Amino acid sequence: MYGASTATTTLACVAFVLATPTTSAATIAQGIVSITSAQRVNLLASYLPFFFVPLFMTFDMALRVQTLAAIGFLERQSLSSRVQSAPEETKADIVRDVPSAGDRTVIFAVDVRNVQAAEASAKSTVRRFGGLDFVTGAATGMAMTTPGIIRGTFDFLRLALSHLMKGSDYADYFIAKYAINRFVELIVVEHPAIKASTPHPGAIDIKLSDKVGIKFETPDKTDLLAAVALHLASAKTNWLNGR
Repeated sequence: MYGASTATTTLACVAFVLATPTTSAATIAQGIVSITSAQRVNLLASYLPFFFVPLFMTFDMALRVQTLAAIGFLERQSLSSRVQSAPEETKADIVRDVPSAGDRTVIFAVDVRNVQAAEASAKSTVRRFGGLDFVTGAATGMAMTTPGIIRGTFDFLRLALSHLMKGSDYADYFIAKYAINRFVELIVVEHPAIKASTPHPGAIDIKLSDKVGIKFETPDKTDLLAAVALHLASAKTNWLNGR
């Protein structure tokens, strides 16, 4: 970028030096701004090196960008080909191990960062099987950044929640809690400057507890959880970071 910017800027200076009239009796008599041949040579000697060197850098940059673009295009084509073939290969592996699962296996090849694709796959699964019993979030990919993986997993789980809540099995709830605990552990590993913890809320009596038939003999108060959260925010509990 430096080469391209410098070359284009210096080009205007070189063009101005070349376009300036040569000093003569006529230019002097008419008061026209001009330069002598010796002055023109000196100016060009000063400007041209700062034009040709950045110009070479500009061409070098263009060739490098073209090469990277070509590599990226080929990688994308290769990835697209692998993604298109992956569902059928995966289904074939499942059917080979469990022959009776052929008609009960549906695979979607989607980008987890695409919210519309996540929603479509969730709805298609519900239409095909009548509902969702559990969801496992395992988004990954060499070309995906940490925010992409986190957001992709979040979108899939968020869209699946309404379908999961229609069931009576709360195994997915405990899986989600375990996943959050692991997530917090990884946060402090990848971002040591951030403090993160997952406190247990305690035995608090809420409407969800009544809905699933849970009764606490001595329920805790929400004030207790608030006090714990406040204590965790202090420097006194740094030893609990990531726990």
